[in-house]
Amino acid sequence: MLEKVRLRIYLILFVFVLISSTIVFMLTEDLSVFDALYYSIVTVSTVGYGDISPQSDIGKIMAIVLIVAGVGTFLGVIGNATEIFIKREEGKKRDKKVHIFLGLLFSEVGNKLLAIVQKNDRTIDDTRKLLHFNNLYKQRHYKNLSKGVEQLSIDYGVESCDFAEIYELIKANKEFLMRMLENPMLLEGDQLTELIRDIFHLYEEFTYRLNIDNLTKSDKEHLHHDIMRVYKGLIKTWIMYMEYLHVSYPVLYSFNRKQGPFGNL
Repeated sequence: MLEKVRLRIYLILFVFVLISSTIVFMLTEDLSVFDALYYSIVTVSTVGYGDISPQSDIGKIMAIVLIVAGVGTFLGVIGNATEIFIKREEGKKRDKKVHIFLGLLFSEVGNKLLAIVQKNDRTIDDTRKLLHFNNLYKQRHYKNLSKGVEQLSIDYGVESCDFAEIYELIKANKEFLMRMLENPMLLEGDQLTELIRDIFHLYEEFTYRLNIDNLTKSDKEHLHHDIMRVYKGLIKTWIMYMEYLHVSYPVLYSFNRKQGPFGNL
């Protein structure tokens, strides 16, 4: 984001310097618009063919200003554009690896955890209605789905929740989740990173309670909030995974729509 802002600033300055120098050379050196623009670009790019040179004092002063200001802004445009391109390519490579982690997460623990938690979701039909995917969906549609998950009002039957089953599943996959969290490909603030942290927080809350099969009402209410955070995080991460499959693996995308954790969508 910051690189794009810098690029816009450098572009505005570069265009301003270029237009200003072209006008000055037209007026002081009696050049045509094309010749004045040509000389400005040749000077800014440090090529300097020497076929046109300023003769008047004002033209020479403008040439000095153009060399100092124009070259700086020109290099700023080139440098920032190159930086944005390199970061974009690195981001694409990283995204491919992160999407592999998404597939691993859901195949190893995500789908199972969703299946356990959603058994007590009394408003599961509303969730399925939200997740009614369309083959024509674009990136903005998937973003809107993720926003919709945050607004979901889930009526969760905490009194019938199998807390022990959730605890045992996380415990059995603790090492797997830890290795994923330690991977340098996962960045701070990423949806996948935050989900894994929320799962570990839920696991930690379980470990503080000695008898999971006989929880107090206050314990259940406290765990209810942590489970809801994990549940919504799983749904949003699954949406992100479905977007990736939609673009890269349409057959798997179709399979997950029909036989994924939310049934036939």
